[in-house]
Amino acid sequence: MVAERARKAAAASACGPGELGAPGTVALAVAPAERCARLPSPGSCGLLALALCSLALSLLAHFRTSELQARVLRLEAERGEQQMETAILGRVNQLLDEMPVQLPGCPIVE
Repeated sequence: MVAERARKAAAASACGPGELGAPGTVALAVAPAERCARLPSPGSCGLLALALCSLALSLLAHFRTSELQARVLRLEAERGEQQMETAILGRVNQLLDEMPVQLPGCPIVE
C-alpha cells in the first residue's frame, strides 16, 4: 500500500497540472486546445457576414449621398449664377431705359 502511494505520487509529479493522467483531471482538459483548432460555428460566421454586409451597405449609402449632395450643390450654384445674371441684366436694361437718348451732334434735352 505504501509502495502504491509512492508510485501514484511519482506519477502525479511527472504529470503537470491539466494533463491527462494527473490526479483530479478530467477528460475535458483537452477541450480548450481543440476549441482553438476548430472552425467558428456557422452562427458566428453568419453574424460576421451580416456585419460585413451592413458595413458595405452603409459605406455605399454614404458615398452615394455625398455624390448626390455634391450634384445638388453644383445645380444650386448654377441656378444662383443664372438668377444673378438675370437680375444684373434687368438692372442694366432699367438704367439704359432711364438714360436719355443722345444722338451724335444733338444736345441732350431733358
